[in-house]
Amino acid sequence: MHDDDIRATKAEVLRTAADEFRRAAAAGQAPESNLLAASLLEQRAARIEAGEDDHSQVSAADIHAEAHPEREQPEEGADVD
Repeated sequence: MHDDDIRATKAEVLRTAADEFRRAAAAGQAPESNLLAASLLEQRAARIEAGEDDHSQVSAADIHAEAHPEREQPEEGADVD
């Protein structure tokens, strides 16, 4: 996977998580905390898309598996594109 693809996938995963926090807030589950978490995840997604370094230590294989759950996950350390 190329850097742009990895950034886009990480941002998508963060935004999906933010949506889950918003749903929890809408259901009345700790609304302030969940809305704050959603906002922080959205901000992080935007920074990653803008090219900010991401030091989360998520491997390319993990990102590939998240982006393509229907495919077999490559071995750790494999070159994923």
